[in-house]
Amino acid sequence: MSKEEVFEKLKNKKGSDKEFVEIANNAIHEGILHYWDDELAKEFNLLIPIYENYLLFLSSYIRPDIFKKYEFCGLWKKGVEQGVGWCTQSSALLTYALRDRDIESDIYVMLYHAVSLVKVQDNEWWVADPDYGVIIPHSIQKIESNPELIRPFYQAKDFNNEQIDTLIKIFDKNNPDEQKIGYIRDTNYCTYRHKPFEYLVYFLKWLIPLLLIFPLIYSSIPRKKYENE
Repeated sequence: MSKEEVFEKLKNKKGSDKEFVEIANNAIHEGILHYWDDELAKEFNLLIPIYENYLLFLSSYIRPDIFKKYEFCGLWKKGVEQGVGWCTQSSALLTYALRDRDIESDIYVMLYHAVSLVKVQDNEWWVADPDYGVIIPHSIQKIESNPELIRPFYQAKDFNNEQIDTLIKIFDKNNPDEQKIGYIRDTNYCTYRHKPFEYLVYFLKWLIPLLLIFPLIYSSIPRKKYENE
């Protein structure tokens, strides 16, 4: 699905919140290529081009571990335009697109996978997995207590039992891999890592050149006045 088609789907104002969540989840799934390797990072603009934002571009050389491949959060439309990413990127784009529709949503990061938690109505939460294109109409608490609940929803999307078994292990709150390293699941992926920063760097992208140009403009004023005399 092209970025224009994704944006068109996300403009949909008709229907209930539940219907929109399903539409948005499917649009992000079809519009974001699951890719995050180094080989084609430049071709897929995972490395932000200098013409898009020279600050992010330069940051990729200062802190390549963070900025060589960049995920958008608050500026989710730029992430759709980028059109590529892992589960964290897809979940971030869905979450912020839903928030723009005034639908409460959070990114939920587990070890090896991320999903979106979506409040579809009072006291009812769903788990949306845009990376796989799956909606699970249960709360994350219910799923973590009984991860087998996810099986029919992934089966309906033609994922095989081996893939689903892996996902069940990931969703299990007693995941031994997480316990081994003391991993803590959270919803702070964008809050502390990207959102404030990317708003700032896109503001500075324009402010810095203006500050550099202003002295030249200011100094040209008296010269013009003198020349006119």
